[in-house]
Amino acid sequence: MGTYRDQKKAETRINTGLQPNQAFKVRVSSLDLLREETQRLESLYQQKLTALDDLKKSLLHQAFSGQL
Repeated sequence: MGTYRDQKKAETRINTGLQPNQAFKVRVSSLDLLREETQRLESLYQQKLTALDDLKKSLLHQAFSGQL
């Protein structure tokens, strides 16, 4: 009877059609893409927060200077 590790390797081949090392590389690549997208979204979120803060400051300035 095979070891647990041998069984997991066989399951990986069955589930993904790839050897364990190839499956690992595919997963790492997917995680890298996910990290890049997360960083892009974080940057966009920060830009939007900055824009909102600038808008708030502008509106407050206009309100207190009687321009609204």
